[in-house]
Amino acid sequence: MKRGYVGIIAAVLRVISQGDCRAGLACRMEIDYQTLDEYLNFLVRRKLNGVSPSGDNDCYEVTVRGLEFLRDYEALSDLLEGRRSAWW
Repeated sequence: MKRGYVGIIAAVLRVISQGDCRAGLACRMEIDYQTLDEYLNFLVRRKLNGVSPSGDNDCYEVTVRGLEFLRDYEALSDLLEGRRSAWW
């Protein structure tokens, strides 16, 4: 299945949560730096990720809000793909 915009956002957050910086993100996500920067800037504006406290502008960390997004995204994906029954 082709990745949609929300799926790409979830994938970026997943890779960030594994500790990769910008170069590793671009390589693992198989997207160019310009596209990656658009996603990263979007995520920062939505407070789903932030720049790592180490001060390295090329490293990011997932915020609590980002982790909540990932949890909800995974639950919805599981439900839609039949891996989990409805939660209501």
